[in-house]
Amino acid sequence: MLRLIPALALTLAIAGCGGGGDKPKRTATVQPGKVVNVIAGEYFYDPGALVVTGGGKFAFEMKNEGSLAHDLKVRRGDEEIGGIKPFQGKGRSEGTTLALSPGEYEFYCSVGDHEALGMKGTLRVE
Repeated sequence: MLRLIPALALTLAIAGCGGGGDKPKRTATVQPGKVVNVIAGEYFYDPGALVVTGGGKFAFEMKNEGSLAHDLKVRRGDEEIGGIKPFQGKGRSEGTTLALSPGEYEFYCSVGDHEALGMKGTLRVE
């Protein structure tokens, strides 16, 4: 029994040090007329949160730094707004232009289970 206590303490200490695979999400603010740049990797976007100022049309560009195919879709609630079609190729970039009014949006990868694995972010238009 006494030998079990140190083993249990060590197990709890190691478990406490382990973290989830979630990366901290960086926020980027984009001024009117500027391109909204996003990097896609395996199951993440960088930045993971975007703030764009002013409503209207915004140019989005996504650079795929992963080895898998990724896309970038934008939705507001249940409404699909648009996005970038899936593409593969480390270092490749694709873009699109979206008309967005002020409000809260989500962006996510619709390929396979990428969104469920954490490949999503927030977009606020001010």
